[in-house]
Amino acid sequence: MENYWGILGLIALAFVCCVLRPKWGVYLLILEAILGGNGHWFDFADTMITPRYILFPLVFFGYVTSKLLVGKLRFPRIMLGPHILIFGVLVAGSVIQALINGNLEPLQEAQVWLYLLIYPVIVDLWKPGESPFRLLRIFIWSTVVMAIFQILLMLFVNLFSGLQGYLYANTPMGEMRILISRVSGTDLYYVFWGNSALCGVLLAISLLIVGSHRMKMEIISRATAWKITILMCLAMILSMTRGTWGQFALTILLIGFDFAMRRKISWHLILPAIVIFLGMIWMSSEVPFIRDAFSERFGTLLADKSTLDDSDSMVVKSIEQNQLCKAIAAKPFFGFGFGVGDYGIFGDRLVDTLRFHNYFLGFALKTGLIGLAALFFLLFGGCWWAIRVGHMVRHYFPEQRAFLFGMAYSFVGIFLATTSNPHLGVPAVIVIFALMLAMSDSVFNEFRRHNSIMYNPSKHK
Repeated sequence: MENYWGILGLIALAFVCCVLRPKWGVYLLILEAILGGNGHWFDFADTMITPRYILFPLVFFGYVTSKLLVGKLRFPRIMLGPHILIFGVLVAGSVIQALINGNLEPLQEAQVWLYLLIYPVIVDLWKPGESPFRLLRIFIWSTVVMAIFQILLMLFVNLFSGLQGYLYANTPMGEMRILISRVSGTDLYYVFWGNSALCGVLLAISLLIVGSHRMKMEIISRATAWKITILMCLAMILSMTRGTWGQFALTILLIGFDFAMRRKISWHLILPAIVIFLGMIWMSSEVPFIRDAFSERFGTLLADKSTLDDSDSMVVKSIEQNQLCKAIAAKPFFGFGFGVGDYGIFGDRLVDTLRFHNYFLGFALKTGLIGLAALFFLLFGGCWWAIRVGHMVRHYFPEQRAFLFGMAYSFVGIFLATTSNPHLGVPAVIVIFALMLAMSDSVFNEFRRHNSIMYNPSKHK
């Protein structure tokens, strides 16, 4: 009975936040996507769900209802509309294909892409001249909270041996897919949160703000950006996840390339970076259990796979990728659809598996190479659009430029990490990608309005 009262309370809250104040609904949805984990951790009707499965449709129902109440049912024009339309048609076709075959996925991997609908909603609710700064602040500080939680949890689990079992037994942490694992061959426990890819997004943004001089900050100050940079570096390195390390390295390289091209590198940036880098080297070499864990991780990364244990994640991922390639070759154009079972004949790693380590290969398995091409068209089209807008407004809105370039650079890093961990199958990552697209449109529209006022002032008197 308590669960039903909880559902009713959530509906009442969603009505207020979505119908009466639709922006509040978007705030709640982004906050829940980042901090709510990636599992199904709410008991209801003998199943496990998560609040976003209720909140998400209510947000859109409330959004449409609010437009009906004011008599304006026109939906906004979005710049990446063709990309999303093509992608959406192919995903819907793959869902229908699985439905026809009678083997639709019970948890519906395809539904995560519905979060792209946040993009036109933000563009519509935040009118020209009204940048979605509050959404950016929610993203920044919820990601900071997540990183602090991850680091502190890692510390406490290593200090208190019985804490892991207690947390999994008495909290929904396991259902939220916040994993506590031990690095094989060492005594170090680490925390892996599927949303931790967002630390790379915030790292890139913070670095660009730190490296920008003579710029007035409206969202976070340069001093705050320094602190966030250090925290995000720690969170990504201590994730002890090789995919996240790859994302971290590529993001730093892209930001360094950006500084070099704009000739923004100065001693104010280089000296603290050297101190941070040396401090992390000291920590990884002088703290025994961390040193052993890094040595183990890097050792398996560079070792011949034939010398590794069959249970090592490098071996598991290699076998899985080989089997995925064989299955994709059997149906290369439109794939097997978003179902389970039809491709299990190609290997034991594909049997009853809903999420594959290499998300791109998993997506090609379900939608074919045509669906994968549509996915790349959307992802790289979105990043390129953000970079184009950021370049346009670099002199007029330098802070927005830092956010747009930072998001685009970091998503390239996420794409690399996605080849070994399915980050793109995470709602929080899709939500922030949609936020990047919405912010690009918002900044572009504001830039056009700014130029229109500048060159045609008589029209705006």
